[in-house]
Amino acid sequence: MVLAAEVLDISESGFAGLSLVQPPEMLLAAAGPASIGLSNILPELSGEVSPRHPEAFSRSLATVNPPMALPSLPRVLLERAGRPSRQADAERSLNVYGAEGRFPRLAAWEVLDPQRWSHHPQRSSIRGALVLVGPVAAQGGTGTPTPFGNLSGLEVLATATANSLQGDGLRTWPAGPGPRGLLAAAAVLAAALLTFARASLRWRLGVTLVALGLLFGAALLLLFSLHTWLPLLVPATGLVTLGLVHGGAAYLNEERERRRLRRTFERYVAPSVVAEILADPAAAEGMLRGRLLPVTILFSDLKGFTQLTNRRSRSGEIELHVRQLNQYLAAMVEVITAHGGTIDKFIGDAVMAVFGSPLSRGVAAEAEAAVRCALAMRQTLQRLNRQWAEEGSCGLDSGIGLASGEVLVGQIGSPRRMEFTVIGDKVNLASRMEGLTRQLASPLLFDAATADLVGAGLPVRSLGRSAIKGMDPQPVYTCDLERTAAP
Repeated sequence: MVLAAEVLDISESGFAGLSLVQPPEMLLAAAGPASIGLSNILPELSGEVSPRHPEAFSRSLATVNPPMALPSLPRVLLERAGRPSRQADAERSLNVYGAEGRFPRLAAWEVLDPQRWSHHPQRSSIRGALVLVGPVAAQGGTGTPTPFGNLSGLEVLATATANSLQGDGLRTWPAGPGPRGLLAAAAVLAAALLTFARASLRWRLGVTLVALGLLFGAALLLLFSLHTWLPLLVPATGLVTLGLVHGGAAYLNEERERRRLRRTFERYVAPSVVAEILADPAAAEGMLRGRLLPVTILFSDLKGFTQLTNRRSRSGEIELHVRQLNQYLAAMVEVITAHGGTIDKFIGDAVMAVFGSPLSRGVAAEAEAAVRCALAMRQTLQRLNRQWAEEGSCGLDSGIGLASGEVLVGQIGSPRRMEFTVIGDKVNLASRMEGLTRQLASPLLFDAATADLVGAGLPVRSLGRSAIKGMDPQPVYTCDLERTAAP
């Protein structure tokens, strides 16, 4: 027979320290001091995964309070039964087999009744077994916390005894904080090195998830095959943090790329168009790399502006000249933007605009918008001329040429200076059409492709075929200004 002694924490009652609750004197005298063992575990000494074996508690208590240096009850039970422990109990945590009631139980009244016990079916099964006697009533929220719920003290002692007999108590590896830190650092460092093998966010997050899966898989393998618990909190936290860092870096890179694309396109198109472009950053990158698009090109140039520049330079009216040119270009930009055009570039006093790039509303719709934009530019210039006349400045006159067709659209230039522009025969044709306005005395000219696209909605008039520098003779068209309503 072995008697149980319990250690209580009496700090809650106003006294700091531990108190040993020994068995009654009568039982103590009958059993002797060599048959007494500690039967409980204080909650604050519980381990990370499962409560520590009572032997660990007994050893800690002997260090803190030598007068209470009693062995744990499972060890005394094994010594009395002549069965050695198959594990280093003080280094193990309890391998809990399940919720309360996993061990066979017998009610005391069944054993104490001789007549009933003589015919009990479990009488023969407990011959030679270790028997623990004690209360196992439901303890509500009390008891020892385990992964399977709170266990009564008797169930904990039975679990500890079974672990010692079978040698299947849980061993934590690595045991010290230093080796645990090295394990966590090695896992995170290995995953980090693999993630940097590729720049893809999918690859980096995938490697992190695989590392987490391998970590949990290794922990489960060690737990069920070697009864060894691998601490997961620190390495798992490190891997999750690594994934969050990669995700955050990808988000910042995407935002930086969106700002770069926005700055690039806002120089050429309206903010509403920029927002539509940035809805698909991959497509925006495709626009910058280059592609063929059907567009309408608009060239506008001031007539006689070079001579006016020379005359004003000689008379010292340079500031007036620059101010008037800036007013003109600012007004033209407003008109072009209002009609959905993209400002391609300024060439001195000339303006080049594109309709249908980078986004298109339809080939015919873009061509009609370009023609209406040209007519609005002429009307705006007439308004400016009236304003300048009131200020005492001379007026300006312009010629506008249009051409429609496929051109190459993309960001072109050197790494130090890039420009989102269009190139192709239609660009040259639009420029040549603008030059013809001086010869044909018409402020607006466009090619046959543009005439075919807008003929159903605008009063197009043919001016016959005209010789064009560097090209074969081309049919030339115009739009009657007086018959066209303002846009």
